[in-house]
This record gives sequence, structure tokens and C-alpha cells, in this order.
Amino acid sequence: MNIIFLLFLHHLADTIQPTWLIKNKKIHAYAIYEHAFVWAGTVSVGLYLLDNFSIGKFFFLLIGHFLIDYFKYKKTEYYWTYLDQFLHAIQIIVVYYF
Repeated sequence: MNIIFLLFLHHLADTIQPTWLIKNKKIHAYAIYEHAFVWAGTVSVGLYLLDNFSIGKFFFLLIGHFLIDYFKYKKTEYYWTYLDQFLHAIQIIVVYYF
């Protein structure tokens, strides 16, 4: 059940992005960083509430999310969107169990 809560937070953080950020992520790396920071913060709050937070986990989420999204926006193949979501879910599983 805790993993479902964290995955819910993952999708929540992805859906509450303002339109300007969504557009700029395709152009500027700083917009990807802003999104990754909000996402990692949102998931980290969930980890904190589950008494499973550490600063190392936050940075793992932040850096991992940034790199995954950076490569997603550099690729044009449609499957990157699905691969992106899969890799973010793996990140959450890793930080929860390790």
C-alpha cells in the first residue's frame, strides 16, 4: 500500500506542472531541473511520512529524474514516454526498499 501512495505522489507531481514549465522542459534544461526538484520533493515528503526518508534518497530521486527526463526530451521516439514512467517507478521502488 505504501508503494501505491508513493506512485500516487509521483503522478500528482507530474500532473500539477504549470503549462509554461511543460513547454520549457523541451527547450531548457533548467525547466527540467525545476520539475525534477518539485517531483523529488513531493515523493520525498511521502517517504518522510512513511518514516523512510534520507537526504541521499532525495538526491537519488532528483538526479535520476533529471537525467531520465533530460534524455526523454532529447529523443523523438514515442516509446520514451513509457520508458520514462517505468524508470521513475523503478526509482520509487528502489528508494522505498533500499
